[in-house]
Amino acid sequence: MVQSLCAHLEKEDQDLSSFVQTTLDMDSVLHRLGLYERHETLTSRISWWPVVSVVGLYSAGKSTAINDLLGVTVQKTGKQAVDDKFTVICYGQKQMDLPGTALMNDGRLPFYRMSDEIEKVAPGEGLLTDKFLALKAVNSDVLKGLVLVDSPGFDADEERASKLRLVDHILDLSDLVLVLCDANKVESGVMKNTLEHLVRKSHRRSDSHKFCYILNQIDVTAKDNNLEEVVAAWQRSMSSTEQTSSRFYLTYSESARIDIQDPDVAARLKSIRDRDMGDLRKAINKLRDVRGYHIARTIEAVEKVLSNDVGQTLERRINAWRKLTNICTIAAGTAGLITLTAVASIVPELLALFIEQAAVAFGVCAVVAFASHWYIGGLVAARLAKNLPEKYSEFDLNVRAAFLRRARGLAFLRKGPQVMTGKVVDKVGAIQNKVSALVQELNDRFASPTGKASRKPVKDVKHAVRA
Repeated sequence: MVQSLCAHLEKEDQDLSSFVQTTLDMDSVLHRLGLYERHETLTSRISWWPVVSVVGLYSAGKSTAINDLLGVTVQKTGKQAVDDKFTVICYGQKQMDLPGTALMNDGRLPFYRMSDEIEKVAPGEGLLTDKFLALKAVNSDVLKGLVLVDSPGFDADEERASKLRLVDHILDLSDLVLVLCDANKVESGVMKNTLEHLVRKSHRRSDSHKFCYILNQIDVTAKDNNLEEVVAAWQRSMSSTEQTSSRFYLTYSESARIDIQDPDVAARLKSIRDRDMGDLRKAINKLRDVRGYHIARTIEAVEKVLSNDVGQTLERRINAWRKLTNICTIAAGTAGLITLTAVASIVPELLALFIEQAAVAFGVCAVVAFASHWYIGGLVAARLAKNLPEKYSEFDLNVRAAFLRRARGLAFLRKGPQVMTGKVVDKVGAIQNKVSALVQELNDRFASPTGKASRKPVKDVKHAVRA
């Protein structure tokens, strides 16, 4: 899979291909610590192409907006729900529909874990991806170097809670979220359901900037010529639901707009629409340029989770295992010694035999002591591992397996750091330095104090794949 990823990235974006080796270096750390199995890789948990998701209520004009954005008729349009699946739209020379299973085995796309999410909302259906997902290949230059996800429209019906949970997953993995609202439906109830269900608490997210709120179908304001009033009403509704947005993007579809009698109003609305659609396209195009920074942030996020969270948790748990194992072993040894002394006082011949065969007796006791210590350590480790997660953070780090890998052997011999050892710290530090160097080279491409911009790739990818 890594070889295939490198081949695609080398053709499409050599800047991104430069980060592959750094990602593989982080893999080696995760493998060494037991947080990943040997077949697992961080490269399959990174979206190497930007993801733009489109969400909205039924009748918000979402499908028409997607068709206009891509310049190609992709999604069916209509007043009622026309598609109840999550449709992933990628570039392809020939337009065609593919089943959801096409997404599950492509590690370059961030949808391989969707089966886990589907299993959460629909137990027993985790492998029925075709029921929830669809893939479309579309010949549109807008899609080159990115992935667009069309989420099914939602009304306020609570029976859609399961799919709303999948929307949350899509929002987490998206780089840009286009939230389409019908400009003509500004009443507070609809507004609340839209934002509460689709982007609830987005203003508290660290990535809240990626949400773009779009008032679609603004041509409905032409009759009364009250666009400013409609926007103001939406801003009030936004404030009432504790959502904040610095701007609404105002759009409508030229192909589906109402007949506007007043030419001045028509020209004004078209000017606003062209301006905001242009800004949206710029925001989408920008995702390709800054994708390298996103990969760098992802690698840094893994390092922070490892150093500040998982590493400390494992160190504390291993220290607890070591101390508890030693205490239990001493207690067991003391109890055994007391029992042996009591038996020897009752059976003097046994004590005489022990004295006569002292070397053998000592050897037997030593073997029993070491075996008991090892066995007790296993029991203690199993007990302490029960509440450790098998999948932690968005990177699915197996903290339980990493703990059990280290909580074995003779506990009384274990001293010092057991997880973030000097070698691991040095390796992570080297990865940080590589990421910093790659980011600096990206900066040289987009910002140059000397006034001479460099256009060379960040690095060659030929040596990015380990044997």
